[in-house]
Amino acid sequence: MAATRRPWLGLDLGYGAPISSHGPLGYAAVTGRDLRETLATIARFGTIRNDAMQWTCTATADGLTMHAAERAELGAGPVRAFVIDTVLGAVVRIVETAIGQVPASLRVDLPFAAPPWREQYRRFGVELRFDQPAFAFHVGAADLVAPCIGADAKAHA
Repeated sequence: MAATRRPWLGLDLGYGAPISSHGPLGYAAVTGRDLRETLATIARFGTIRNDAMQWTCTATADGLTMHAAERAELGAGPVRAFVIDTVLGAVVRIVETAIGQVPASLRVDLPFAAPPWREQYRRFGVELRFDQPAFAFHVGAADLVAPCIGADAKAHA
């Protein structure tokens, strides 16, 4: 991050990674039936790609929350923020690829203070809340039924 003079390098790397870089997880996520299945796939098999976080999906009154439990001790500084930013960018890219757009209701909770370069997060077009207790993605019920562009039950299986 220091060498590139981009403290937001995690955002660039995560969002810039093509679906193929996530291997079977990436392909399974974008071939699901709908956004709900995409998020459930990420939650169920996410540790195949990154075992620093364990994901759970929970139905809420207004949709679904995909919550990360941190399994690795990353500290409270730039390493943790880098890992979370990378995962944020990757998940947004997977979701956008799966359904063709970023869902209007997508909201992301980040467990750290807003950095001085917080405008870099705006590229994703999602509501962000800093200083939250945990890293989580929230999606409204109407967006969960958005069909995946590449839906393919056999490929998904």
